Amino acid sequence: MISACLEDLKELRTQISDLSMFSPNDILEDIPTGDLVYLSLPYVLSEVLGRVKTVDHAVRLPLLVDREVRLVLPLSFDL
Repeated sequence: MISACLEDLKELRTQISDLSMFSPNDILEDIPTGDLVYLSLPYVLSEVLGRVKTVDHAVRLPLLVDREVRLVLPLSFDL
């Protein structure tokens, strides 16, 4: 279930990037109210990445690094 959620979130991230919904020079007032929910996508994606269960350190480390990047650069949809 988590892997399906991850795939859906990554697809949504790709669509947001392809549509160029957000620009680095946008201010909050420039973003339509209905699109504000998509600003939480990097946080939600990082939370789901943190819930992936694995005992293999070679698999877990890249997930944790990806999660940290999403939390540090929360509005970057191009990653």
